[in-house]
Amino acid sequence: MIVSLLIEVSHSDNSGIGVLDRAVQDLTDTGILSLLNKAEESAMFSYNELQYSFSDIKELVDSYFRQHTDLCLVSYRVVPYDLGAVLFGTTSDTSDETEPVEEKEEVCSPEEDDETEDEELREEEESDEPQEERAEPQQDEKIEDTVDAGANCGEDEIARQISSLNMLLYSETGTETTETVQSAQDHSVAKPQERGSGNSVPVDKLPEVQAKIQALVGGNAFKDLTQEIITIAPQIIQKKSQGVLTARTYLFSINDGYGLTSYLGIFSELISALHIFGDKRTGPVYEAVARYDRNGNLDAGELEGMNIPKDSYCVCCLDISEVMNDVNSPAFREMLVRLHSDSANRFLFFRIPYVGKEIQEDIRRAIRDVMTVTVLAIPPFSQEEIRAWASHEFSSRNFTLTDEAWEFFLRRITEEKNDGRFYGVNTVTKVIDEFIYQKLLSNARSRTNDTEIGRADAEILCHSAGEEKVTGYDLLDRLVGGARIKERVVDIVSQIVYARKQESIKTPCIHMKFVGNPGTGKTTVARIIGQILKEKGVLRVGGFYECSGRDLCGRYIGETAPKTAGICRDAYGSVLFIDEAYSLFRGDGNDRDYGREALDTLIAEMENHRSDLVVIMAGYTDEMEIMMKGNAGLASRIPYTIEFPNFTREELYQIFLSILGDKIAYDEDLLPAVFKYIQEIPTDVLEAKEFSNARFIRNLFERTIAKAGTRCQLDNDAPLCLTAADFNQALCDAEFRFDKMAKTRTIGF
Repeated sequence: MIVSLLIEVSHSDNSGIGVLDRAVQDLTDTGILSLLNKAEESAMFSYNELQYSFSDIKELVDSYFRQHTDLCLVSYRVVPYDLGAVLFGTTSDTSDETEPVEEKEEVCSPEEDDETEDEELREEEESDEPQEERAEPQQDEKIEDTVDAGANCGEDEIARQISSLNMLLYSETGTETTETVQSAQDHSVAKPQERGSGNSVPVDKLPEVQAKIQALVGGNAFKDLTQEIITIAPQIIQKKSQGVLTARTYLFSINDGYGLTSYLGIFSELISALHIFGDKRTGPVYEAVARYDRNGNLDAGELEGMNIPKDSYCVCCLDISEVMNDVNSPAFREMLVRLHSDSANRFLFFRIPYVGKEIQEDIRRAIRDVMTVTVLAIPPFSQEEIRAWASHEFSSRNFTLTDEAWEFFLRRITEEKNDGRFYGVNTVTKVIDEFIYQKLLSNARSRTNDTEIGRADAEILCHSAGEEKVTGYDLLDRLVGGARIKERVVDIVSQIVYARKQESIKTPCIHMKFVGNPGTGKTTVARIIGQILKEKGVLRVGGFYECSGRDLCGRYIGETAPKTAGICRDAYGSVLFIDEAYSLFRGDGNDRDYGREALDTLIAEMENHRSDLVVIMAGYTDEMEIMMKGNAGLASRIPYTIEFPNFTREELYQIFLSILGDKIAYDEDLLPAVFKYIQEIPTDVLEAKEFSNARFIRNLFERTIAKAGTRCQLDNDAPLCLTAADFNQALCDAEFRFDKMAKTRTIGF
């Protein structure tokens, strides 16, 4: 909270020559007090109450005047930040007409009686006289708002002084002293109307808006902007230079779901709370998208030709993401000129996705040709910021999470990110709602009213829950065909652990390459390796992040690098699994290919975080080999390779049995039918690059379940039980017929 201090100074011989100038210079040199304004007999300073308590400021001022005995501190008062100019006017108008109040004691020497002052302060605090009666001044005398030097003034006392000063101000300006004033407990103060006005008094909302700003997770660029506007607001108001402020524009570089609408709303509230436009009404926040119309002209939507009433102002935001590659075109410049001509009483923001600094600067330069523009870059949330924001949301709904529940919550967020479609706080809010709903459902079933979400509640919502109940090596042993892979994994982990223990050896890269056909277990093994490396102390988190190669690429020039870096940042301390990684490499030397930009960024992350990130690239053997040969920097940072051969017929049959498990009923004729089918799969099909191995078997099992389910529904909802007939029905579908498989050929392979 920014508050102000009104200091009245005189000279010990009452000459007053140069006294205030000297005191102002000395006090502002401390860096704690900032001069807001100076009248003939007093000066207005501001300080941040959140950083410096009022008692600290009093001690600073008192110490200064004790050291300069030729100066005299008459009084000082805490007043609202935005009432400085008004209060000065009041002081100037009444100073010549008003006799000094006897209760004001001058502080002219260090020999003053501190005990007497303390006794007087205690008597004042213990008084039972109602506040309204004490604060009812006569026209010819001032309120007792002087703070005795050396007194310990707390928050309630500050609020009392502010309230008293308000009432003094109303009586002197002709306004009824019974006008409603907001509770001093909030440190809020009513803003006076024009002199002699009988209108109601609006309430200052600045502390409330500042609290909202401080509560924002991330958004440092926006916070800096709001602080700058708070600092300059008194000068804007005093010089009536509102047009200088509205002439400035701002470029938000922020992804979908990271609070753009909230930022715009808070900005509008801040302008209103600072009373920069006086009594003008706050209009709604307008958001529009820049697009080309049918004639090829660039249109700013409803922001074009806006007619803003003279008694109001508004905040507008134009999303230029779809045209950000055309910012140097004549059409874009013409649109800027049109928008600039309608800038009166309007704050204009532009929006693009979160892109690299070079692209931000290119767009800023294009806008700067017509308007002054400031870039506000809002990076995506880190894991720590997601937890901080979610913690606040849970708390606001009166729920808490245990440490184990938080682990599952963050794992659930990871699952949301793995499909490449993550929408910031919108997605996090969705997960929060899921957790609270599950907790309420658990309470209803157990007839309890618990508000602490624990492991049992959170585990249900996490798809990957339960894997940590056994060791990573045990999970590897359970895999069909895992014996061949386990030997290689054990060898790699042993090398990594040994190298980490050797202080004389530079921390080695621990990135890997998985090669093989689809469905051979690459994703499953990568997830298990993350758990093993965590158990061995190599990784601090051991999480698993999955994406495809093209998921690293952005939609616009300049979006790829920050997007790739953001995905890597999420995976610090964990495994980043990139399937079909070869799709990033085209080998055609095209500098505008986003895949090449993603690879360059990925290589830098792999090197800079070689001890805290495991990148596992997976894909077909031949294509991965071509990518490695075409990028020496990438190949040198991936020392480990694991080959995943196709499953044999016997292994495919074991996979079907493992999926079937012991929880689904089946007739005795089912398994012979399955065995016979798998044994008859042609060799050329098993060895084909397109054959999906375990994925093929899982699809076959799920299709058999579907056929059985349909049959049971037609049979008066009979209990589910798989039969050979259900299996044979599934084989009728084209993807499971050998004759269709043999004719299938993928273009380009």
